[in-house]
Amino acid sequence: MLSLGVNLSNKCFFLTATSAVIFSIINLTLNIYSRFEDTSFDCLEWLDCMGNFYITDVSLISNLRYYISVIGWQEIINQISHFMLIVTVTILVIKSWFLRKKNKILYQLSIFILLTIFLHTFMSMWFSDMFVLPQIALLHFKLGVIISLLLWIYAVRTQKNNWSVSKKNIHRFNKTKPWITLAIIISMIEIALGGWTSVKFASFACTDFPLCQNSWWPAMDLKEGFNFNKPLGLESLDSQPRIAIHMVHRLGVLVATIYVLGLSIFLLKTPFYEINQAARVLMCILFIRMIFLAYAGYLQDIVFLTIVYNLGGLTLLLVLAGLAVKMTYVSNNNFN
Repeated sequence: MLSLGVNLSNKCFFLTATSAVIFSIINLTLNIYSRFEDTSFDCLEWLDCMGNFYITDVSLISNLRYYISVIGWQEIINQISHFMLIVTVTILVIKSWFLRKKNKILYQLSIFILLTIFLHTFMSMWFSDMFVLPQIALLHFKLGVIISLLLWIYAVRTQKNNWSVSKKNIHRFNKTKPWITLAIIISMIEIALGGWTSVKFASFACTDFPLCQNSWWPAMDLKEGFNFNKPLGLESLDSQPRIAIHMVHRLGVLVATIYVLGLSIFLLKTPFYEINQAARVLMCILFIRMIFLAYAGYLQDIVFLTIVYNLGGLTLLLVLAGLAVKMTYVSNNNFN
C-alpha cells in the first residue's frame, strides 16, 4: 500500500467536498463577470451598501429590493456562493477533525483551505475599494484558483478506493508523474496570463482571430503590458500594452494546448483504463476550447469568451491535478 492516507467510506464526505469545489468555481466565475460588468463597483462595501445595509426607513423587504437593484442578481449569487463555500469547507474541517488521527494530511489540508478562504474573504472586505487596481484583482483571482485546486485535491483524496496497480504500472506512473507536474505548472502559468488579461481588460484589444488588429504580430508594448508597478491610468482598450498582454496570453494558450495534447496522446497509450479516460477528458476540453477560439471573431462577446476560456483552463488544471493525486496514491495488486 503506497497511500499515506486512509480511504474514507463516507460518500457524503466526497459530495460535500465536490459541492465546495462547485461553489468556488461559481464564485470565481462571477468575480470575473463582476469586474467586466462593473457590478461589484456600485456597492464597494462587502454585504453593505452606501455605508449601511439599512439604507431606508421602510421595511426590510424594501431594503433588500433596493440592495439587489443596486448591485444586481449576479453579485447577490456571488456573495451567496462565497458564503456557502465557507459553510461547506467548515463542515469538511469538522469532519476531518474527527478523523485526524487516521488521516492527518486531510485534516491539515482542510485547515489550510479554510484559512485561504478567509484570506480571500478579507481581501473582498478590506480591499473592495482597490479592486479597480489590476494587481489586487489578479491576486484575488489567483487565490480563487488556488482554493478550487486545493478543494479538488481534497475531494479526490476522500474517494473510496485507490487505484489497484501492478508493479510494472507503478514504475510507469513514476516516470509519467514529472510530465504531468510540468503540465500543471504550464496550466498555472496560462491561467495567470488569462487572469492578467481579464483584470487588464486586454481581451478587448484583439476581437479578431487568429489575427490581432488585422495583423499576425501587431505593434505592442511588452514592457508596459507587464509592468505590475504601473499606477492605474486611462488607456484605450486596444492600446499597445493591452495588445501585448493579449498576444502573450495567446502564446501561453498555444504552448499549453500543444503540451497537454501531446501528453494526452501519450497517456492514451498507457495500458490502464482510468488513465485512458482522463486523457480523453483532457482532449475533449482542448477540443471545446479550440472551437470557442475558432469562433471568437464571430461571437463578438468578449466577456463570455473570457469566462469560458478561464473556466476551460481551470478545468484542465483540475483534471491534471486529480490525475497526479490518483497516480501518487495507488495500491499494489502484486501483479507483474
